[in-house]
Amino acid sequence: MANFSFYLATDIHYYSKEYFRKKVFIPDQLRAWDSREMFISATDGLKAGDVLILTGDLTKNGEVKSHEEFLLLLRGLKERGITVYAFTASHDYFNGAKSYRYEEDGSKIHDVDKVERRALWDMYYEFGPCDAMSFDEESMSYAVRPVAGLTLFFLNGDDFGSYTVCGLCPSARSWLKKQGEECKKRGDIPLFFAHYPLFPSSPIYDKITTKNMLDPYNELYTELASYGGRVIFTGHSHVHNVSSQPLEKGEFYDVSTAALSGFPPFYRKVEVFGDRIDVTTLTVPEWKGYDQAISLYEYTRQGFFGFIEDTVKGAAAGDKALVKEGLNAISITGDKVDKFWLPIRYFGKKLNGLDFYKLWKKCKKKSGIDKKEALLLKDQKVFPFLLKLAETVYAGNPSFEGDIRANIITGYVKKIDFWLKIIKKGPFAPVVEEMFFGNGLDDSNISLPLI
Repeated sequence: MANFSFYLATDIHYYSKEYFRKKVFIPDQLRAWDSREMFISATDGLKAGDVLILTGDLTKNGEVKSHEEFLLLLRGLKERGITVYAFTASHDYFNGAKSYRYEEDGSKIHDVDKVERRALWDMYYEFGPCDAMSFDEESMSYAVRPVAGLTLFFLNGDDFGSYTVCGLCPSARSWLKKQGEECKKRGDIPLFFAHYPLFPSSPIYDKITTKNMLDPYNELYTELASYGGRVIFTGHSHVHNVSSQPLEKGEFYDVSTAALSGFPPFYRKVEVFGDRIDVTTLTVPEWKGYDQAISLYEYTRQGFFGFIEDTVKGAAAGDKALVKEGLNAISITGDKVDKFWLPIRYFGKKLNGLDFYKLWKKCKKKSGIDKKEALLLKDQKVFPFLLKLAETVYAGNPSFEGDIRANIITGYVKKIDFWLKIIKKGPFAPVVEEMFFGNGLDDSNISLPLI
């Protein structure tokens, strides 16, 4: 097989500026206003002959104008001699979720036209499907053979508008089995791409949701491995992570990539050799006009975690309007804030005022930390540290080795695991420990075996 390389980006969430009356800050993990500039900046350095792969959620919520503008950008890349393989996901069509535009006061107006799912195949046909050696019409999955000895499988596991479970439909499973076996007979190396993660993209992901994984996630990887595959590239969770599961011989890897227009502003370069692939993380280059005298990394970090911090502080101060604005970004509506305002405010006050010494007193033995060490942390608040933990979950490669604050938090989780065990939940302590210390794989730059 000839060496082959490509650039990989996911969760572009392109959002047309026509949906803004003016620039507004949207409390969200995505920088919607900057989505166009971030994509252009990431692809500006590509040259003729390069390959770009986009793995779903190309637009914010399937808005017609967002698709029209994004397709113009892709055609511009094509004119420069760049090959684009793209497929869509549930944020790219109408699946019951509302789309909106913003008024000057920041309010949302729900009158935006959205694309229907079946229209996406024709809309993006020139970016991958037109080169397909085979495809499954129902799921809109397809396979291409860019060079001899290599087959790329693009597995579209969107929710078909049901908004319930994401995964491969029966026709896609049958198509995959046939094409996978033919790939193996040819002696090709298969690489797989999907929007939804096959393995949890963070240790806690499958504790929160399994409907947003590539169903049947707990068995599909062994099927992919039977065709000679060892790696799948995924997105959706916006987490930059590499995880694996053991096979009878070797490992199967899920390489999850962060959202291009969010935090962290990462994408990847992948080089395929006969026996391995080398995965490198790239940061979106900064451009003039994103109006901050700070790095793009910090700009996107503040956009994401800044609103979380403001929401907790708002709850502690009794600022219901601020809390509603913040929680709306994670789909918690204002009426729910009204309904649960007293516990929300109580929790906000407790979390905002909690320091590590107070937390240590709740889990002395479980933490393994003595009182003398814990007293040194009396004035250090827990909440900013939790935000730092969340940051490393999204950006990858946690580095808390030797940090006794991590021991106190895991000690507290070990304590409450006793009660969770009674109601048959958890344990969460191993999950939290992996969040602090990682799984032994480099989430940013790694070489993975293909045989």
